[in-house]
Amino acid sequence: RRGVLVDAGDYRARRAGLLTRLAHKAADEAVEYGEEIELEPMSALDRRTVHMALADRTDIETRSEGEDPRRRIVVVPVAE
Repeated sequence: RRGVLVDAGDYRARRAGLLTRLAHKAADEAVEYGEEIELEPMSALDRRTVHMALADRTDIETRSEGEDPRRRIVVVPVAE
């Protein structure tokens, strides 16, 4: 079984940019306030984009929680 991904008007690229900005904002807030930041539920593809956007940051960790379709990412500050 194969899925089909349609990218009309560069939607995926624009969505990835939006998610990357959202991810870094959440990561900055998690570090600043020392608290976990829970993002809104999102699709598996969007969650992957967020995990990848934050993969190089050493000051936070990300994890997915919940069950589909309410599965979400939690951004956690790393204790120094």
